[in-house]
Amino acid sequence: MSDVTWFQRGGEISNQTDNKFYLAAGNQWLDKDGKQTSEEEGHNGIPKNLKPGEETQMTLLITAPKTPGEYFMRLDMVQEGVTWFGDKGSTTTKVPVTVVK
Repeated sequence: MSDVTWFQRGGEISNQTDNKFYLAAGNQWLDKDGKQTSEEEGHNGIPKNLKPGEETQMTLLITAPKTPGEYFMRLDMVQEGVTWFGDKGSTTTKVPVTVVK
């Protein structure tokens, strides 16, 4: 939830040819102690600009870690090339995941 518009491209006007500044939902893999692993992250840009109070549904393609074990998958929003929202104090969602071979 926000009281400002979330622009899909990270700004009302953006001429970036890469994904820098785009807003995305993403996941990060944490080990059982809560430390980030070097496993692959997933990112999927928001599909449209979102005004305050608006919501959208989206799909996030997630790749499980290759090494079997106990993990947490942290779901968060990210401004590409800037920061994860959770690193700035936003609430994230952590889901326990068991990876088996």
